[in-house]
Amino acid sequence: MAGDGDEGQRLKVEAFQEGALGCVKDFLDSSRSDEPGLAPALGLLRNMASFRYIAEIAVSASFLAHIAASLGSDKSATRTEAALALAELCNVGGKARNELGDSIPRLVWMLEAKSITERDAAARALAALLAASSGYRKLFKKDERGIVNAVQLLDPTARGVDKRFPVAVLLAVSQSRRCRKQMVAAGACGFLQSLMAAEVDGAKKLAECLGRGKMLGVFPRT
Repeated sequence: MAGDGDEGQRLKVEAFQEGALGCVKDFLDSSRSDEPGLAPALGLLRNMASFRYIAEIAVSASFLAHIAASLGSDKSATRTEAALALAELCNVGGKARNELGDSIPRLVWMLEAKSITERDAAARALAALLAASSGYRKLFKKDERGIVNAVQLLDPTARGVDKRFPVAVLLAVSQSRRCRKQMVAAGACGFLQSLMAAEVDGAKKLAECLGRGKMLGVFPRT
């Protein structure tokens, strides 16, 4: 069901028509945060939610509250699937933009996780959230760990992270002078050279933004 081609989309619609989304909702309603089957349930939700119509129904059915709560699970697999589901759903409809503020510090913390898969999922969710709302960008900027953690994911040695997403996170707050200073202090400029050579989306734009800040004296040259 994970495919994005015509066959994958058909399977998602068939699963939805057979009541899969309702079954997931019932399971989430009755589950604890440490429930063994929670990660697979969230994974199924994520796969179905990549179909826009199903995502809209999931948002209207209050799935976001379950997803946000699952970010606080003590199981890495559950947190990872919750973050990936959040990345699919947070841009759907107005409701998605009003109830996820508490997810920001949890996702920032996940950027430090031992599992590279969890860190990648957190970056994807943060990129989607920060693109969705200026309110989420303000919350992210309040957590001083956020910038540093995102910059560390730019490191080419952090394999397994799709660099487009930490770049997108940093671009979302790059209009802030304080955030730009934090990025440079954390070593973003050096990492971005490698990412530009690899033609990672957004890397050149972020590097130019930081470079302009240096020339204008926004922060000391390094």
